[in-house]
Amino acid sequence: MQHKLAKWTGSFDAAEHRYYREDGRELLGVTGILHRRIFMDEYAAVSQDVLNAAAERGSLIHSRIELFDSMGVGDDMPEVENYKRLKEENGLEWLASEYLVSDNENYASAIDKVYHAKDLAENEVELSDIKTTYKFNREYVAWQLSIYAYFFELMNPNKKVARLSGLWIREDNKRGSIAKYIPIERKPVEVVKKLIQCDIDDEPFEVSVLPSYITENVEKLLFLNERIANLTAEKEALVAEIQQKMTEGNTDSIDAGLILFTRVAASKCSSFDSKRFKEENEDLYNKYLRESVRKESLKLTIRK
Repeated sequence: MQHKLAKWTGSFDAAEHRYYREDGRELLGVTGILHRRIFMDEYAAVSQDVLNAAAERGSLIHSRIELFDSMGVGDDMPEVENYKRLKEENGLEWLASEYLVSDNENYASAIDKVYHAKDLAENEVELSDIKTTYKFNREYVAWQLSIYAYFFELMNPNKKVARLSGLWIREDNKRGSIAKYIPIERKPVEVVKKLIQCDIDDEPFEVSVLPSYITENVEKLLFLNERIANLTAEKEALVAEIQQKMTEGNTDSIDAGLILFTRVAASKCSSFDSKRFKEENEDLYNKYLRESVRKESLKLTIRK
């Protein structure tokens, strides 16, 4: 299946990270819009040395992934191997890397990846951004990709951006390999156009933005929750296997030093039906109630 994408007539100076229209006029990048209008303090707490090191590592990973997409080589790098797996798991067909989009008046930028997925119509595409950062800011990526989608459809009127996604790929000393495909919700086109106009007019953009202590930790919490679930399932499988072997061998106990394995026989147990007792003996139930103070806590409701 052929997916011909429009080619922007301008150019990008990778060394200087500058975008130029065909007539030589310089255009601004999309990242600047976000940092000027919404995420003014995105990296305020991070030292420049850390930012530089992260940018260097991120550029290397991006270039190796681009090499893999265009030539099929370079997947000996863990991040590239994880990228390859994410593509296969989500049925992504690569169409372009660093695809240049622009309104040809004020802004231009490069989209990390343009894909066609197996479940999309022929004229539909998926835009994706690869992040190698310590934290994945879903809200930031949503604004970024939504602007890209708007410019993409301006340049490709016969195509539709059907989906947005973030690919969070990182080798972390503390957390191990992180390789996640993260669906991203697109911002309404009219809201995106308003943001762009506010930047052109140098006016504040009024938007409700989640506090950074939320956006910076959402993906980390989701990652930890998934990791805990996977580890719990793995532990339960191991325990079940050991229990089965001990049952088959009629073994009651095994002392392995750090772990003592004791097979507990099946037995009947009784429990007190407090709900029924309260319904039938409310005065007596209330007589034995004890009050206690529960400390403040935070409830997480994970919608997945």
